[in-house]
Amino acid sequence: MGRVPRDVLVDLLPVFTELVADEPLGGLETGPIRWEISRYDLWYETLERVGGAHHLVLLRAPDGSVAGSARPDGTYEPPALCANS
Repeated sequence: MGRVPRDVLVDLLPVFTELVADEPLGGLETGPIRWEISRYDLWYETLERVGGAHHLVLLRAPDGSVAGSARPDGTYEPPALCANS
């Protein structure tokens, strides 16, 4: 519950890598950012243990390709993992 199927994520990783490369960063210089499935595997294991959901919205073009994505800003960690300040 609250997870994107792994095979769908694997297919989306190149798209996410391309989209993040197109995000405006102002004058910030970074190396290439590459999305990898191992990051999701670890995160989903944590979500299984402590609870939480993966919220992802995709904007698709008429041909079915991904034109954009949205995900919550801020931490991706469920409240059980976030430090209280």
